[in-house]
Amino acid sequence: MSLTISSEEKRAVLVLAVLFFGVLPLLPEEAIDPWGLIRLKTFVKVIAVLAAIQFASHVAVRLLGPKRGLLLTGFVAGFVSSTSLFLTLPAKLKENPSLYRYVLAAAILAVSATLVEVLVLIAMVETSLLQFFVLPILCMIATGVGFAYYFNRKFRPINAADEIFVDTERGLSKPLNLTSVLKLSILFLVLLIAVTLSNRWLGPSAATATVFFGALFEMHGVVFSTAELFARGASLQNTAVFNIAIAIVASYL
Repeated sequence: MSLTISSEEKRAVLVLAVLFFGVLPLLPEEAIDPWGLIRLKTFVKVIAVLAAIQFASHVAVRLLGPKRGLLLTGFVAGFVSSTSLFLTLPAKLKENPSLYRYVLAAAILAVSATLVEVLVLIAMVETSLLQFFVLPILCMIATGVGFAYYFNRKFRPINAADEIFVDTERGLSKPLNLTSVLKLSILFLVLLIAVTLSNRWLGPSAATATVFFGALFEMHGVVFSTAELFARGASLQNTAVFNIAIAIVASYL
């Protein structure tokens, strides 16, 4: 395993440093549009945090190496692209159906990674909401890790990790893909506008419905939007907690 820092990785570190220490401190806290929907500083903060998560996942892959095993592979893949992992696994299962319990562990770990990301987003937007979610989410993660570890130990065939995850690793090779980060950040912004307008025009019940249906497709964007709405004073704490819980439940449907 080579630990040589590539030019792409150096550029990624530079981009992250510029975002966090050069751009963010200069941006205004206030909304930049007359409707109070878009706060440039919040939007750039989302870009920076998502980029940092992606880069940290890349570093984990580099440090763990190609023989890192199923558990960490699934967890890291969940941070970068759980969708790509879920698209890869069915094809591998068709080739070898006897591995279904083994690859189930990868899916469980990917879901656990998305829950860690939920905590990161809540902490980024409104730390006061963390008290309601840290313990239950950590319990969910611990349960997932426990099941994944059991499946890995009991049903793991020799050399299965390399066989199953060769396609997934291709999606983890870039240290920082700003295009994908920007696309996801724009989706977050769209969901924020949708939740804000439904709450403003139709009331909290409509916002909850928007949260539910939005979370069926993109849970993290909805969690971010709900926390941001509370941070702006546009919703009650109980409503924010309920809507985030709804988003997490909806994402599993």
